[in-house]
Amino acid sequence: MLIVPLQPEDLDQVANLTPEGWDNLVPHFTFNLQAPFCFPLKALLDGEIAGVGNVICNAGTAWLAQIVVHPSFRNRGVGKAITSALLEQVDRRRFPTILLDATDMGYPVYRSLGFETISRHVHFSGSLLPEHTTSAIVPYEPAYRIEVLQLDRRATGENREAILEPYLEQAYIYRDGDKVSGVFFPTLYRGLVVVENVTAGLTLLQMRLGSKAHAMLPEENTVALAALEEWGFKEQRRSRRMRLGPAVPWQPRMIFNVTGGALG
Repeated sequence: MLIVPLQPEDLDQVANLTPEGWDNLVPHFTFNLQAPFCFPLKALLDGEIAGVGNVICNAGTAWLAQIVVHPSFRNRGVGKAITSALLEQVDRRRFPTILLDATDMGYPVYRSLGFETISRHVHFSGSLLPEHTTSAIVPYEPAYRIEVLQLDRRATGENREAILEPYLEQAYIYRDGDKVSGVFFPTLYRGLVVVENVTAGLTLLQMRLGSKAHAMLPEENTVALAALEEWGFKEQRRSRRMRLGPAVPWQPRMIFNVTGGALG
């Protein structure tokens, strides 16, 4: 088995790796190949791409993401080999904490490499909600930038400025007077929603569900879980949020929809 950096010409083959129920991998890896903080790899076996994976580096933390093995090559150690190679890419002095979101299939591999489960993400699906508007929600303006980045940092315990920056212009802000109490990123993966309080969270989540008939959020956010059930959404599955290294002081009750499995 040979594990080497993914190349732009590999994207056609990456399309064939997308598991059922996942977002199309090609846009993600197109982004990964261009982003200076991403390090995508491919595993070659029998002359074919058997699997792929990616490392996303924030300031002090890293995420392992989009680790996928083609069904034809499963049970041959490809997933563990890719994960190990991704870990070798990470400078643990600069990025002491490594995080990931594990499916049931990937969980045994990550556990064997020392990752521990710290929470679970609950996945819901349902029907689009009626359009929800309020004067408290306004389009993003550059004047909100620092407050938005600080809000995300308080919620996640991570400095994700480089990742969030390209998506700020499309974001929506929930304002309490002149204060930013919440933000919704409709174009960032699965539609990140982070907030200071429940009112902002439920309002922005309801807005998000006007265009996306699915949700993914930490199990600790019981207020949001109850609201989704009240709105007719059904739990589909749970995935494990896992960590290798020191704990990060995240606040799951501030997260009303995660960025996605690639970033929590």
